[in-house]
Amino acid sequence: MASEARSELRADVHSIEPIPESDKDSTGPQQMWIWAGANIAPINWALGALGIVLKLGLWETIAVIVLGNLVGCAIFSAFTVMGHKTGVNQMVLSRSAFGRRGAYLPSALMFLMTLGWIGVNTYFPVKIAVAILVQFGIPDTWLTNFVVVTVVMVIQVLIGIYGFYAIRTFEKYTVPVTVVIMALMSVLAWTRPGVVNWGLTSPLPPAAHFAMLTLLMTAIGVGWGISWVTWASDYSRFVPRTVSSSSVFWYSYLGMFVPTVWLAILGLAVGATLGSAIASRTARLMTPAAGLGLHAFGHLGADHDAADRRGAAERLREPDESALAVVEQEGVARGGVRSTGRGRRHGTDLRGNTTGAARAGRCGPARSR
Repeated sequence: MASEARSELRADVHSIEPIPESDKDSTGPQQMWIWAGANIAPINWALGALGIVLKLGLWETIAVIVLGNLVGCAIFSAFTVMGHKTGVNQMVLSRSAFGRRGAYLPSALMFLMTLGWIGVNTYFPVKIAVAILVQFGIPDTWLTNFVVVTVVMVIQVLIGIYGFYAIRTFEKYTVPVTVVIMALMSVLAWTRPGVVNWGLTSPLPPAAHFAMLTLLMTAIGVGWGISWVTWASDYSRFVPRTVSSSSVFWYSYLGMFVPTVWLAILGLAVGATLGSAIASRTARLMTPAAGLGLHAFGHLGADHDAADRRGAAERLREPDESALAVVEQEGVARGGVRSTGRGRRHGTDLRGNTTGAARAGRCGPARSR
């Protein structure tokens, strides 16, 4: 048991090179917990309430959230299979489409987007944690905010230092607890009289109504799953190839779809009645679970941002030779990705063996077979 515990919490020494098959020890359910933890976040409440801000009805907004994420999460999950088959992260995989130098721009954009998400997913947990502390008589002062921000950031940095294995362990033990808290909050919101206006309809004229529906579909429907694509392979590359691709796909799909839709509908339902008062009323609804809630919101956003913080430093990093391009045999389109450069194949096969121009340190434009 002691050796298993040490193995579970060991530091991640891997960089952007393909993960050796002997080091792959993740499972489908672990992928589900990781992506569920990334999406059990306060930002999803705000995204759900966006339908109310756009003056849409309750049930049509729910339909957009559900139908849009059915598609968006499927696109995301397809990209997790790429990491499972190749053993490399999404940033390296982008080189099979753009080449090494061509991938500099998307890598820089990913770096900036990561920093933005770190800010967003730190801000919301901090503000909610402070609001909960106020319920216990601790005043909302700059010192309180500073202490909470410091604690959250330290947690992120420490988890980021240890990398994938710490994130996996963190999710394993904290996501189930957080799910119970979210279930309690959902019951409080959906069963207390006067909290949800189930009959809310849109007052917009047809043209504006259609425009807002398409905007919402882009923002929190299909667009939400697609926004995660840039990190899709970063964890699935630790799943051994003995695990089926369909298992990786569906566990990742459930981990992304269920919490995203659930919390978006929760935020929408409360916002349908409360309007601009959503924040203060939601805080009051949380009060019965405030003690456990403080733990939950310390968890929200911190774990994945820790990975983002680690990953951000690798976005602009020069690759090892074994990671210049992937993959020679099996990939996304059954047969995989074959890279060419100056008439020579280059890259790595699925065993991580460097081939062609990659051995010479070259990486030209790539194309799919």
